[in-house]
Amino acid sequence: MEAAKEQKTNLLSSTSEVTAAVAAPAGAEEAARRGGCGTSRTRRVVRCALSCALLYPVVVYAGLGVLLALPSAQALLVCLHTAKYVLRADYTSPAKVFVLGARDVRLRVPARPTAGGGAPLEAVELGMWHVLPAGAPGALAAGANAAAGGERARTAVAKFDAALRAPDGGVVVLFLHGNGEHRAAQQGPIHARAISAALRSHVLMLDYRGFGDSSGWPSEEGLAADAHAAWLWLTAERGVAPSRVLLWGHSLGSAVAARLAAELADAARASTLARGRAAGAPAALPLGLVLESAFTSIRELLPDYPLGRAVCWLPGVRAAAAAGLAFRMDSRARVAELARAAPQLPLLLLHGTVDATVPAAHSRALLDAARAAGAQRASLVELPSADHHTVLASDEALLAVARLIGRASGGEGAQLSAGAEPAHALPARAARRAGGRN
Repeated sequence: MEAAKEQKTNLLSSTSEVTAAVAAPAGAEEAARRGGCGTSRTRRVVRCALSCALLYPVVVYAGLGVLLALPSAQALLVCLHTAKYVLRADYTSPAKVFVLGARDVRLRVPARPTAGGGAPLEAVELGMWHVLPAGAPGALAAGANAAAGGERARTAVAKFDAALRAPDGGVVVLFLHGNGEHRAAQQGPIHARAISAALRSHVLMLDYRGFGDSSGWPSEEGLAADAHAAWLWLTAERGVAPSRVLLWGHSLGSAVAARLAAELADAARASTLARGRAAGAPAALPLGLVLESAFTSIRELLPDYPLGRAVCWLPGVRAAAAAGLAFRMDSRARVAELARAAPQLPLLLLHGTVDATVPAAHSRALLDAARAAGAQRASLVELPSADHHTVLASDEALLAVARLIGRASGGEGAQLSAGAEPAHALPARAARRAGGRN
């Protein structure tokens, strides 16, 4: 009996060992299979990352080749003017974006050749807003009537023109906006409301070719021609004295404004030399120049600009891009040219200390360039905690402009207009929410 029990025990033990032996490979196989899946996924992730790392330079170099071969493609990145298809607006109704006492103006710019034998500029039609000084008698009614059409609109237009021509009509700010903008989007209304209310001045807001509802395609020469056409519309067609016009450019517009000021100064000096000082012909110089969030040149901005930082570390990219850029916008050279031609012309630079789009070092370099060339009335105001789009959120910026106007007009300075705070508060709050365009 005991022998039988021992035999049965040995049999059960053998069966268990066989079962364990059979089960062990199955478990090991399952564990290996699971481990293999994890390894496979890891390998796929690694391969994908390596592929992206290898393709990134290829895409950058290929894209750079396209940009250098097609100047019109460069305009897409430099100007970002196609943002108008996202930032839609009713350009004929300034009141819809709370710009009151304003009218829509159409400006035709004829075709003309470009300097240096480049492609001729096409004829375009530009959109502009003329904003009356806040608080001017009848400003609100004139703005409403200008959009009404018919006889009321014609009467309103006559009032707008009369206000511009009036000798005591005050300062007229020709405002030139940055890229990715138009006169009805964010920075345009912010500046129009703040300048009109705080400085009690007219504001002419221009949309360059390709921006807003203006026809054509932007180029550096085209933007310069458009700004000059707006200047002539004010001074030659509407009879505004040049000494009443303050040029003001923001970001991309700072380069356009600096070029316009330099060209006007050169023309005024040439005219003076040709006629002789005894003739007593007044120089056609603007009241002054304000450059807000300005850059020295597109070439020098490349490694500092957010998009440029992403590609300029690759070998040869910065040099190739700088050599082949159709957009130069060399404001460093322009402010020096301006200083040599008109050293007494006031130049004010405004820049936020936390500007991540265009570092404040660019404005410091522009100030140094102007002073080195002989500028006698150049200054820089750095706004603590202001970024690329919130300079006007600080009253200090508008106070600096008011002082420039007062001194350029023959006084010791000026203060912000009484009662301007309510009108300025809305732009300030809106400025803090503005986006990151240039």
